[in-house]
Amino acid sequence: MKIKLKDVCTFRSGFQGKSSEGKLIKQIKLKDVTSDGEILLDQLSEISCGQPIDRYALYKNNILFKAKSTENTAACVPCDLKETVANSHFFVITVKDEEVVDPMYLTIYLNSELAQGYFKKHSQGVTSSMVRLKTLEEMEVLLPSINKQREAIKAYHLMKSERELMEKLIQNREKQFKGYFQGLLEEA
Repeated sequence: MKIKLKDVCTFRSGFQGKSSEGKLIKQIKLKDVTSDGEILLDQLSEISCGQPIDRYALYKNNILFKAKSTENTAACVPCDLKETVANSHFFVITVKDEEVVDPMYLTIYLNSELAQGYFKKHSQGVTSSMVRLKTLEEMEVLLPSINKQREAIKAYHLMKSERELMEKLIQNREKQFKGYFQGLLEEA
C-alpha cells in the first residue's frame, strides 16, 4: 500500500530557541547522527536554555530527519530524552499509530535508496540540500503490513550485527598481521 507521510505522521521543527541563561540541556546536532541513522548520544553538547523546552523534548520512537544537510538521514530516537532537543536543522517526525507504521521501519525507509532519490529530486540548495516540510509531508511511502515491517526491521538489525562482526574480524586480522610482520622484522 502507498500512503503519504502526512497521513500517518505528525511533524515539527527542531529547537528554534537560542542559547541563553538557564538550565543546561543537551542538543543533537547534524554531526551527532551518523549516515546510517545512529544517534551518538554519548557525544551530545550542552546548551543553556532559559525557556521551557517541553514542546521540543524528544521521546522514544520520534524520528529525527536531517532536513538541512548534505545527507538527508533519518534516525529513530531509542528512548525518552526529555532534557534533549534536536537543533533547527532537523524535522521531528512522530508516527500517529505504531500498529500501522513502525517508526523503525519508517526510519529504514527514509534512509533507503528509493527515499534518498526522492529527496535529491525534490531538495533545494547547491552545496547543502534542504528538504522542505511540504516535500516530506507529501512523500509517498510503500507500506507493507505491520508484520512485514517488523520482519524487515529484524533483517536490518541482523545485517547491522553482521557488519559489526565483520569489521571486528578485519581489525583482529590487521592486528594479527602487524604482530606477525613485526616479529618477522625482529628475526631478520
